[in-house]
Order: sequence, then structure tokens, then C-alpha cells
Amino acid sequence: MKALHRSASIATLAGLVVALTGIFAAAGNVKAAGSTVGNGSASSCTEAALRSAVASGGPITFNCGNNATIALTQALTITADTDLDGKGKVTLDGQGNTRLVHVSTGVKFSTEKIALINGSAKSSDGAGNGAGLWNEGGDVTLTDTTIDAGSADHDGAAIYNQDGTLMLMRTTLSNGQAKGDGGALYVEKGTVTLGNVTVSGNVATGNGGGLFNAGGAVKVINVTFYKNEASGDGRDVYESDGQIMLSNTIIANPALKPTDRATLTNCKDVTVGNNAGKNIMDGGHNLQYPEKSCGDGIMMGNPRLSVLGDYGSYTKTHALFIGSLAIDRGSAAVCEAAPISRLDQRQVERPDGDARGSVSCDIGAYEVVPAPPTPVPVPTLTPVPQISYPNNPPSNNPPHNNPPPKNPPPPPPFSCPPGMYPIGNPPHCVVG
Repeated sequence: MKALHRSASIATLAGLVVALTGIFAAAGNVKAAGSTVGNGSASSCTEAALRSAVASGGPITFNCGNNATIALTQALTITADTDLDGKGKVTLDGQGNTRLVHVSTGVKFSTEKIALINGSAKSSDGAGNGAGLWNEGGDVTLTDTTIDAGSADHDGAAIYNQDGTLMLMRTTLSNGQAKGDGGALYVEKGTVTLGNVTVSGNVATGNGGGLFNAGGAVKVINVTFYKNEASGDGRDVYESDGQIMLSNTIIANPALKPTDRATLTNCKDVTVGNNAGKNIMDGGHNLQYPEKSCGDGIMMGNPRLSVLGDYGSYTKTHALFIGSLAIDRGSAAVCEAAPISRLDQRQVERPDGDARGSVSCDIGAYEVVPAPPTPVPVPTLTPVPQISYPNNPPSNNPPHNNPPPKNPPPPPPFSCPPGMYPIGNPPHCVVG
């Protein structure tokens, strides 16, 4: 009898353990409920309110009225899965004093429709890397996001990807300054994908004004690199180790002076070992200008890019002027597949069947939308009455046979003043 009671007790205890295990497992799978920062006014969207929301993780939205800028005094450290959705109305400002975001290892972090500006990565904080965002080893996705005007004492004025996964979609990295390498993006390790991204106006005192890859696997798809600078090599792209695959991408700078052509290069590959010097790889349908350092097989020609500006949606882009070699020369298959998914950085549909009557999409982050032909008005012809002659029979009354009026000439083509170029539909003029 004692043995029977003992067996029953053991069975009951085992059942309790199983039940508790299931409860704890279920609890572990429950995502944070999320929260809203602000109560309807810009003044309610404070750093303290944002930090409280980030500490809990989950989806975070903002109720700040119209537009709000939240000044940060220290970095937001992400230790729980978190998503920030600014709805195109929120800017986080480091004021030149602090990094903006630090993503811890093993954490998921994402942003949508938000701007991160004026970040500063100092040597005393995380080795001076990643002024906008330092990904220590998380899973990071930035969509419709701007990182602008960051400064790093060392590497990665916009983003430093130490490890983990990084996905940039419809994002602009601009006007960063790194005293080391990677004026915009520095990849130490990890898997990195850029799709429909603009990398513009960044500067590195070392190498890689736009992108420096030290050991990651990097895919660059429908990206526009323009006007990035480096005091060392690779004004736009520098490959030290790992691999960079380019597809449907523009890598360009303004035309060089003859004295600079031997020293200034858009791309530099210094990899050794297997495939040495050939790890900036041509995935097809790329465009380089004004020299061929990114690969002899890549088409060279002027992409005719506008200044960085607001041409629609949440981030700034470089528009393509009429006559750009990037128009209709992208791979339709690449534009069809993720992460491009038939959209450009502004969420304009690709391909548009535009200037050359082609079904191919455009190279780079921007898709040209052609202006429709201007309709020519056709006048309505009014019947001309016959002229009567009183002393003649009606059959001898000749008709008034003046020729019908001609159609008016078509209006002159749209044109811009010197130094400006037409874009858009309806067309308008922008500074080149």
C-alpha cells in the first residue's frame, strides 16, 4: 500500500512539473505588449518616456502631434526585442554628444519611418564606433529610416556592425564623418544586406567613405553610392576581408580632375588568399563613374544624378536626370525579388516601362517616372455656310471653299534655366 501511495505521489509530482514547464515555456513565447510614447503633443515625447518604453521592449509607437524631435543625452541600449515606428514624424537627435542606439547581442531591433541624426561615437564609449547605431550582435532591420550627420572617433559614422545580421531597406545614410574607416557603414563581421539604399556625402579619414567591409558577407542591391570621400582608398567601397556582391547598383562620384585620376578610386579591394583582390563581386547590371576601379566588367558612364533631395516618401534620394545611363538598365529579375519587391526607395513601382520603352527597372535606388506626352488640342471645325447669289439659281451657288484651319503647333518642350535639370511628372526643375 505504501508503494502504491509513493507511486501515485511521484506521478502527481511529474505531472505538476510537466504542467509548470509548459506554462513557463508559453510565457517565454509571449511578446511584450508594446507601448506608445507621448499623449498627443511634441512636449510629451520626452527622452524619459522613450527610455521607459525601450526598457520594456515590444512595438513602440509615438503620439507626438505633428513632428517631434527627441533629444538624447545617452544611447538607447536595446536589451529586449524592440520595434520603433516613427510614422514619418519622429527624429531622435544625439546633439553631437552621444551615440543614438546600441543593440545588444541576440536581440531583435527594427525601425520604420524614423530619423536618427547628429549621433556621436566617442573613444570613451564603445571604442568610438557606430555613431548612429552599434550592432553588437543582434538582428537589426531598418526600413524607411534616415541616419544623418553622425560623427565617429573611429569607424562607422552611421552604423558599426560588429556582428549579427543587418538589413537596410529604403534607407539613407548621409553626411557622416568617421576619423577612421567607413564614413557611413563599417562591417566587422556578420551578414549585411542593403536594398533600395542611398549612401551619400559621407567622409572617412581612413578608407571606405561609403562602406568598409572588414569580414562580413555583404549584399548590395539597387543602392546609390554618390559623393562619398575617403582620404585613403575606396571613396565609396573598401573591401578588406569577407565579400561584397553588387547588383543593380550605382557607384559614382563627380568627374575627376586629370591630376586626381591616378589616386582617387571609387572602390578598393585588398583581400588576400582565395580570390585575392576580387571580392568586390559584380552581380550584374551595375554602373560606375568616373573610373573603373569597381571592376572592368562593370559598365562605366555618367548616371546624371541630382543633388540629394526630397523626391517623395520618407527618405532623401538622388533622382536620375533624363539621359542617365542607369535608366532601364537594371535586372528585372533582381527588381522583382526581395528585398526590392518591385519598388524603389520611394515605394514607386518598378519597372515603370519608361523612357526607352523597356520592361527593365532602373539601376540604383531611384526609379524614373516618365512624364506622359503632352496632349495637343484639336480645334472643333465649324461648318462654313454657303454664299447665296440672288440672281442665280440655287444649283449655281458655289460653296465657300476656304481650306479648314490647321492644327496649332505643339507647345515647346519643357526646359529649365541653365544649371538646372527637369525631373518628375509633371516636370519641374532641380539644381544639378
